[in-house]
Amino acid sequence: LTRTTPGSTHCFQHNSWVKSLFPVQLLGQLIVSMGLTGTKLGCAEGGCGACTVMLSKYQPHLRRVHHSVNGCLAPLCSLHHCAVTTVEGIGSVAGKLHPVQERIAKSHGSQCGFCTPGIVMSMYALLRNNPTPRMADIEEAFQGNLCRCTGYRPILEGYKTFTKLLVCWLYWSCWSDGFTGAVGLLALLELLV
Repeated sequence: LTRTTPGSTHCFQHNSWVKSLFPVQLLGQLIVSMGLTGTKLGCAEGGCGACTVMLSKYQPHLRRVHHSVNGCLAPLCSLHHCAVTTVEGIGSVAGKLHPVQERIAKSHGSQCGFCTPGIVMSMYALLRNNPTPRMADIEEAFQGNLCRCTGYRPILEGYKTFTKLLVCWLYWSCWSDGFTGAVGLLALLELLV
């Protein structure tokens, strides 16, 4: 495994048993060996999504492909030639938050925060493949994430701003029906309220 932080890259080999709950799973390697505690251990069965990370792999016919996966289920041996991105790798309060993190915070989409890293990584992986998804795409991306405190409405409301419809309204360049200027701004404000 390779850990890349701003300005440095660290390579780790997994030749021996790691003393963790998941000796051969990605999550155990991230938490125990690399000290990356942003990715959470929830159910350990792949059902809650708290351990979601993004895997990126180059495929010649598709170029780079990004997938959100459960770290508690991903065996280390399946990660050959993959880049693993965790929630620590996309932004932090010490530096600058990623827009995905900003929007979940502004929409009050996190209460206890345990599920938040997994939800953020699911959305981040979706946006890496599709920068302007439809609302149905966003809902589908969250099928593997459970949130027992907040519920899904504030999360989806925050992430709705990434959809193609709202991006078009924000830039007013996609309007084919003649709505521009103040009318477009009023329509956008109605959607956000």
